[in-house]
Amino acid sequence: MGSLLLLGVSALLALAGCTLLALNQKQHVATVLGRGAQPPLGKATPATGWLLLALALIPSMLGDRPGFAVLYWLLAIFGSALTVVMLIAFKPGWLKNAVVPLVSKPEMKSRSVE
Repeated sequence: MGSLLLLGVSALLALAGCTLLALNQKQHVATVLGRGAQPPLGKATPATGWLLLALALIPSMLGDRPGFAVLYWLLAIFGSALTVVMLIAFKPGWLKNAVVPLVSKPEMKSRSVE
């Protein structure tokens, strides 16, 4: 059961990484977030996406033997890429709901000192 959970975490990290890499492209950002929108994390979007893809290897290695872990990691990346492509093509609103917490920045309220 524990290894299945770790492999699921690996798949979710791969999905998040592929989503950020896709949203680094202007046409995908326009499709998902609307015209004139910027990538969710600005210039850090591709680096964060690649970092998440690399981090997805760690739970895979903890969840299974190294040979199968690398195989599962690669399959998780390919499956995530296919999922992101299909979501952008057919249901971009679903990705928008997933990315909104990264896009919306809470307003900083200044506290007055009295």
